[in-house]
Amino acid sequence: MRRRSLEYIEAHLGETIRLQDLAATAQLSAFDFQRSFRASYGVSPHAWVTHRRVERA
Repeated sequence: MRRRSLEYIEAHLGETIRLQDLAATAQLSAFDFQRSFRASYGVSPHAWVTHRRVERA
């Protein structure tokens, strides 16, 4: 789940990234994906994407 989701984020940083799309990459529901992502990285998927966009800029 982790690698595919992070690869998806990196590949689509310039686009709208929906939670449902990220969840689909991990084959999880949006709720389960968000909970799992936060447990793994300590931040929400939205916060991660925002941080990556700021770093990229």
